[in-house]
Amino acid sequence: CSEGLCCARHFWSRICKPVLTEGQVCTRHRRKGNHGLELFQRCDCGEGLVCRLERGERDPSVSRTAGRNLHTCQRR
Repeated sequence: CSEGLCCARHFWSRICKPVLTEGQVCTRHRRKGNHGLELFQRCDCGEGLVCRLERGERDPSVSRTAGRNLHTCQRR
């Protein structure tokens, strides 16, 4: 893939997807490099960003579980 993209799983194949930018939802992996069997894999956060639990006011339309588990790309 070209710059700004990564090779990620989409269903059973791999495609080039954009590297995540600040504020975008990311997937926090328990073990580094372990993406398991995600059907719709996301790229990692871009340079200078880290995937962290979203802080701030909770959206009442989002379930408690989903709200607790929402991770976004944030500055280090």
